[in-house]
Amino acid sequence: SYPPGADVHMTITSLAHNIDPTDEDSWTYNTIDGNVTYQKFSENGVELTTPAPVPLNTTELSTLTFDDSGILKIITQLNDVNILEFQNNTDQKIATTTVRTDSLVTILETEPNSGIFKNTDDGDKANIKITDDTP
Repeated sequence: SYPPGADVHMTITSLAHNIDPTDEDSWTYNTIDGNVTYQKFSENGVELTTPAPVPLNTTELSTLTFDDSGILKIITQLNDVNILEFQNNTDQKIATTTVRTDSLVTILETEPNSGIFKNTDDGDKANIKITDDTP
């Protein structure tokens, strides 16, 4: 169990997420609409706009051999009370965007071709946290 205000660190091990073996891949999940975007952010947390990354839905992910492993489901409420919130870290610096900034979770590969992804930056700050007033 996590105390109020604690960061929620997660590790995902997936070779399917490792698209480019020469680079640290990043995947950004929209926890509202279920879409996922490859390389929305660089490994330095800068939002990439040229060319604009395209969100993929579950049908498009299945063509990349993800099956069900490309989906990230996060429950943010328990008994109608918010228990989780989303925050920026140095791997996910959200600028102006049409998507609600509190709905995005980015995982970044720990090193090229590792297949190990984390939502925690080098300063140990996760982009998911327990709300400060969680009971």
